[in-house]
Amino acid sequence: MTETEALYRALIERIPAATYVDGPDGTPVYVSPQIEELYGCSRDEWMRNTGVWQQRVHPEDRARVRAAWQEALGEGHEFSDEYRILMPDGAQRWVQEHSTPLRDDTGHVRVVQGVITDVTDRHRAEVAERRAEQVLRGMLDAIPLAAVIEDMDGHIVYCNQHLAGVLGRRPEELLGRHWLDAVAIESRRDMERGYYELLGRGEVMTTSESVVPSRAHGERRYGWWTAPLLDADGQPWAAASIGLDVTEHRISEEALRESETRRRRVLGMVLRAEDAERSRIAVELHDDTVQVLTATLVSLDRLAAMARREDGEVDPREVERVREIVYEATERTRRLMFELRPQLLEAQGLRVAVGALLDEAADESGLEVSLDAPTSRFPAAVEDMVYRVVREAVQNVRKHAAAHRVEVRLFEQGGAVHGTVADDGRGFDPQSVRDRPRAYLHVGLDAVTERLWLAGGEFSIDAEPGRGTEVTFAVPISRAEAGSGSYRSA
Repeated sequence: MTETEALYRALIERIPAATYVDGPDGTPVYVSPQIEELYGCSRDEWMRNTGVWQQRVHPEDRARVRAAWQEALGEGHEFSDEYRILMPDGAQRWVQEHSTPLRDDTGHVRVVQGVITDVTDRHRAEVAERRAEQVLRGMLDAIPLAAVIEDMDGHIVYCNQHLAGVLGRRPEELLGRHWLDAVAIESRRDMERGYYELLGRGEVMTTSESVVPSRAHGERRYGWWTAPLLDADGQPWAAASIGLDVTEHRISEEALRESETRRRRVLGMVLRAEDAERSRIAVELHDDTVQVLTATLVSLDRLAAMARREDGEVDPREVERVREIVYEATERTRRLMFELRPQLLEAQGLRVAVGALLDEAADESGLEVSLDAPTSRFPAAVEDMVYRVVREAVQNVRKHAAAHRVEVRLFEQGGAVHGTVADDGRGFDPQSVRDRPRAYLHVGLDAVTERLWLAGGEFSIDAEPGRGTEVTFAVPISRAEAGSGSYRSA
C-alpha cells in the first residue's frame, strides 16, 4: 500500500459515513469500518456475503432499491437513493446511499465507489415537521376562523377551508394570487392597499380590518390578527393572519352608538318637556288661578269695606260674584291637578278618563267626538302612557286641526294596547313640523314618540295637508307591567 493510499484510507475511515468500493459487477472490493455500526454487520461479513446488503434493506423498500441498483450497475451510471434498513435487533434506520462509477482511459467501468450515510435523525425531523404541518393544517381547516399566509408581495401561499368556503372557492384556486385581485372588493382596494405597501417594505400590520365578499352572505367585515414568519436569518418571508367575522359585532357597536345618541336625545327631550310643562303650569297658575284669586281678594276687600260702614249692609250680588270667582278658581285648579295626576284614570280606568277628556273637548271646542274603548283595566304605567298619548293628540286637534270631528279607538291585541286618534281637520306635514325649532312646544310629537320608544312601544302619524290626521300607537303591556305591578281590579 502506498503512502497516498494509506492517507486516503485513514481519512475515509474517520468520516461519519460508510464508504465502499465494488467491482464492475457489484462484487465488494472494500468497505470502511463504519459499516459495522451503520449496518450491524462486520466488514468480513459484508465482504464475504454480497447478499447481506439486500437482507438489511427493509422489505417494503427492497425490490425498489435492488432494481435501481442493478439498473445503475448495468447502465454504468450513478446510483442515489434513500431507504430504510433493519438492524439485527429489529430497529429501523434511514440511510442515504450514493455511488459513482470510475472509468479507465477506454471508458470502461473500473470500479464503483459509494458512500452510505445515516440520515435517521434528519428523516425523523422531516417526518415530525410534516406531521406538525398536517396537524396545523387540520386544525386551521377545522376552526371557524379564516386563516391565510401571504408572501411579502401579498400573494397567497396558503388559505384554509373556512376562508375558501366563505369566498365560494377551493383553496387551490386562491394559491399564488394576490389578495387584492383574488379577494378584495373593488371599491375597497385603495383602503387595503396601505397594508400591502407596508408588507412590501418588510413590515407587518398586526391588526387590521377588511371586507370579504361572502358568496352566501354578501359583504362581511373581518378583523385580522397578523404575525410575521421569519426565515433562518430572522428576516420576514411571509405574513400569517387569522381572521374573525366581526360583521355582527360592528353592527351591534353601531346600534349601540345610535342607541346612546338616541338616549341622550331622549334625555334632552324629557328635560325640555319637563321644563315646558313646568312653564305651562306656571303660566296657567299666573294667568288663570292667581288672577282669579287676586280678583277674589279685591272682592273680599270690597265686602269688608261694606261691613265696616255704619249700616253694616253687604250687597248680596257682591257675595254671589265672589262665590262665582272662587268656584271658577277651584274648578280651574282641579282641572290642572287632573292633568298632572288624573285621579279619574286611576280610579275608573282608560275608558272613563278618556271619555271625560273627549267630553271636555266637545264642551269647550264644539267638537263632535266618539270613543271605542274596552272597560278592562291595564297596568298603571300602560294606562298612564295611553292616556297621555291620547291627550296630546286631542290637544293638537283642538289647537291646530280646525277639525269638526275626532274619533278615538283603543283595543288590546298581541300583548299591547293599541290606539288611534283620527280627525277630519286641515292636516299637516309631520316632517316639516318636526324640523321646526322648538317643535315640541307646538305639537309635542317628538316627546310622545320618545316616551313610547322608551316604553318599547310604537308611534306613527298619517297626515297630509287638507286630508286630516290619524295618530296610531301601541304600548306593550308586559314590559310596562314588569315595572309597574299587576293588573288592578275594575
